[in-house]
Amino acid sequence: MRSVSGRRILRIIPCLALCAAAAANPHGRSLPAKWDIQIIVEAEGRYSLEGGDERHEGSFALRSHWLGLMERDDEDFLLLHKECTLEKWDAEERALRGEALEVLKTSDFGARPELRINYVMGHGQALLVDFAVQGFVVPRAPADEVFPLLLPASAGSGMGAPGRPYDLNIRKGSNRIELPLSAILKGPEVRKYAWTWSDRDWMPGPARNLLATQSHQAVVTVSITPHEE
Repeated sequence: MRSVSGRRILRIIPCLALCAAAAANPHGRSLPAKWDIQIIVEAEGRYSLEGGDERHEGSFALRSHWLGLMERDDEDFLLLHKECTLEKWDAEERALRGEALEVLKTSDFGARPELRINYVMGHGQALLVDFAVQGFVVPRAPADEVFPLLLPASAGSGMGAPGRPYDLNIRKGSNRIELPLSAILKGPEVRKYAWTWSDRDWMPGPARNLLATQSHQAVVTVSITPHEE
């Protein structure tokens, strides 16, 4: 893969499906040469770790905005990363050990989530978006054990713990981010996806088993617009 104008290419997208969609276009409209892509991921969630006289409770809210450009390149399409901004990140954790209470605010976490767009690819008559918001381990206050905080991810992204894939813990909605090619051709196209995710797991601690729980509600907005120079 190569860089274009200093921007990072994420993946080459086979254009066969797009060409087939163009051929089926009743209006004979030609494909644009480029498309602007915006992906906004929003989430609110909670997590906890408890056992014996120890209890940690955390909450968070985030909004991340990714911008890219999909560009025709002979018989392929290139997805170019332009920028990604964490527009909102608010977090709090309350740690209780015995009767001692410690409260951590956003600035105390020392870690921030990161939205990564893995690829966009043609799949039949649709485009699939593969992304994951990278988290970090929690609790952030000293604890007997820690576990990875899982944040929103698309179907098939491979996120999750060993034997506990992220996709299997979707409780409501769907995290499959798919856009019909016919809608993209008519453009601009804006689609929203929403789901609720939760998980709970018993962890062996040094003196007792600990119960780790986490959950979040996610809303993802994908916008694809023919690019204008």
